[in-house]
Amino acid sequence: MSEEKNASRTLHPLLYLLIGSLLALLLAKAISSGGFFFPFSDPTWSAMQSRGTWRVGMDPSFPPFESLDAEGKPAGYDLDLAQLFADEWGLQLEIVPIGFDSLLDALRTGQIDSVISALPFDPRTTQDVTYSEPYFEAGIRLAVRSSDAEQMRGTDVFEELSRDMTASAANGNEGNNNESNGTSIQIRKNMAALLSGKEVAVEWGSMGDMVGRQLQRIDPTIELFPYETPNEVIIALQDNSNIGAVLIDNITLLQFQRSQLQSGQSPNPASALIEIGPAVEGNPYVIAMPYRSSKLQTEINYLLQMFQASGRLSDLEQIWFSP
Repeated sequence: MSEEKNASRTLHPLLYLLIGSLLALLLAKAISSGGFFFPFSDPTWSAMQSRGTWRVGMDPSFPPFESLDAEGKPAGYDLDLAQLFADEWGLQLEIVPIGFDSLLDALRTGQIDSVISALPFDPRTTQDVTYSEPYFEAGIRLAVRSSDAEQMRGTDVFEELSRDMTASAANGNEGNNNESNGTSIQIRKNMAALLSGKEVAVEWGSMGDMVGRQLQRIDPTIELFPYETPNEVIIALQDNSNIGAVLIDNITLLQFQRSQLQSGQSPNPASALIEIGPAVEGNPYVIAMPYRSSKLQTEINYLLQMFQASGRLSDLEQIWFSP
């Protein structure tokens, strides 16, 4: 009997050691994953709650996203978007005007809590900056007259192109793996086939010009006609019947489409500009936060999805992209 008791006593330390090892593994998992059972706190979110303010860096020199009104106060799409967040959180919005090139430095040094300033996603900075999901796509769109769009939509190439472009947009246009790279190459080939023999207007030296040259290398029958400004590209498609398509940034395209819909105008439906599929070359605008601002990032992404579903982002486009 005493031997059994001694044996049971010798098992206890081994059991404790096993439990301790398991706990150590769980703790290591928590640390390596940024929080497993016990998520780390977000100092940025905590500071915002303590102050009662949300400090947003913005360069007010890029209308319609941000500019200064007649009274010298910031105004624009991004300001209204920031106010939507602040209202949902019950915080006071504090806009901190900063030059665009210094915005991320101000974020890293704790001068501001976030950046909302028509800021494109930059994968090179993800080691020390946290980004939200995109809230606006400013990339290059392929646009044609509505009459030409009907003809294009009846082709097999268009169906395949639309399917691939939609899949690429759903994947975030990341192009960081073999599958997405293959999709991107196929998109270019199908787009070149769709524009074969056409005259395409682009802004000289722009991203649209770059995409046009890529398509031209695939199909040399595509002719590029460069113009100095985006507005001249739009006018060329309107006034020159030989121009069959444009590669234009989404901001310019939205502004033109809104101008056609403004009160008192009744544009010729056949000459209305129609975009073909999602962005040809993505340039998504995002909200930047300090590195590992997990709570703030979660809150922002949740509200962005809510604003999208409720139509608030569409309302902002209607307000700020109308003439």
